[in-house]
Amino acid sequence: MTNNITPNKVNKGLITFIISFGVFIWSFSAGIVTIALPSISQYLDVSTSLVSWVVVAHLLVLTSFLLIFGKIGEYVGYKKIFLGGLFLFTVGSYFSGISLNIEQLILSRILQGIGSAMLLSMTPAIIAVNFPNAVRGKIFGYISLATTVALSLGYGVGGLITEYLGWHWIFFVTVPLGMIAIVLTYRYLPDTGKVEEYHGFDIVGSLLIFFSMFI
Repeated sequence: MTNNITPNKVNKGLITFIISFGVFIWSFSAGIVTIALPSISQYLDVSTSLVSWVVVAHLLVLTSFLLIFGKIGEYVGYKKIFLGGLFLFTVGSYFSGISLNIEQLILSRILQGIGSAMLLSMTPAIIAVNFPNAVRGKIFGYISLATTVALSLGYGVGGLITEYLGWHWIFFVTVPLGMIAIVLTYRYLPDTGKVEEYHGFDIVGSLLIFFSMFI
């Protein structure tokens, strides 16, 4: 017995909420982490340039893997990649929160970056297969709204959390949100299966895209 729900049996509003919620979590995390960098630098006793890699490492991995996971999603299914992205992002949030030094924190953020790439690369693909052309613009509008609201909240909430709870909690706060998103995605996001059969993967091209981000 499967928990997957076919596209014609699921509420389109629920699909919109799920993908918007996933992007909301990512944007919210981006906002609170940016605000907390000075506190992290002071607590771990590292320079400003080094602590900036908490953000830079995440973004480098994210942009490097976007196209790669976009292609992989066509072979294994968009839902699986989206769900995997939420899982890795949530696990990365937890490990970031329990990090004892800057090296552990950056590695955890790299893990989050991989999850972010999986999550964000699948968002437009899921919209494309579940919504007709006439309403896709509206759905992307909801995504943009979720991003803007999440960033605004992240900046404000990040300051409060850092002030009263400590920087570790800026990562812990996204863990329950990620768990909720995982459950919703698993139960209610329709699984459209593979978009196309596997015909090989451009490993060289993927590596070139990855390393070009570091040049």
